[in-house]
Amino acid sequence: MNKLFALCLVILLFSACKKTTTIEELPTPLQTVEGFVALYNEFGQALPNSAGATVSLDSTSFSAITDSAGKFVIKNVPAGSYTVSYTKNGYGTIKQNYHDYQGGGNYLLLSVNLYANSTSTITGLSATYSNDASGKFINLSGTLNPSYNPTEPRSVILFVSLSSSVSPTNYMQAFVGINNDVFLSFDPYNYYTGGQTIYMVVYGIGGNSYYTNAVTGKVIYTSLGPSPSNTTYIAVP
Repeated sequence: MNKLFALCLVILLFSACKKTTTIEELPTPLQTVEGFVALYNEFGQALPNSAGATVSLDSTSFSAITDSAGKFVIKNVPAGSYTVSYTKNGYGTIKQNYHDYQGGGNYLLLSVNLYANSTSTITGLSATYSNDASGKFINLSGTLNPSYNPTEPRSVILFVSLSSSVSPTNYMQAFVGINNDVFLSFDPYNYYTGGQTIYMVVYGIGGNSYYTNAVTGKVIYTSLGPSPSNTTYIAVP
């Protein structure tokens, strides 16, 4: 009888030792992402009301709409790395790349400016070369539509490439300026060598609106006008 009792006691002790304790996993802390967006017209003048811009975390369902002061709040964001997009109909898109959220608390983003798309178009674009005491330059000229008005300074952007298909996504250099009917001049020898043919196209641009593509490293200019100028070219002497 004593032997049987001892055997049962050993079995009970062995079973107790095999029992495992489950540790409940703690939930990932969530974060509130907030910030401000300011709206500008195409001439770079701040608007009194910044409501209606959408701020979203790419590849997620998280987004918010700005109020009249431009403030937005996105709640319950899990920890992770996100690209933040800022959009509004009629305005250039801006992206902020790879914000790392650790979870918990509030994360304040840098303020962002959105510029209205340019309404400018450029016609009759042509290029000439000059070599004088001031230096060696390629000079672009054309007609800005609507015409220059000092109270509404219109910006233009010149895209330059060795490719005849030069465009806002296929360029080697870009130059922005506030201009009338005489646009931009630049020294070609800072970028090219004699004998090369360079191609150029001009757009209107609202403000100086751009961001850097995180994958390609290319600067993306936004708030562009509705259509490009004609493409012009010149051989570097």
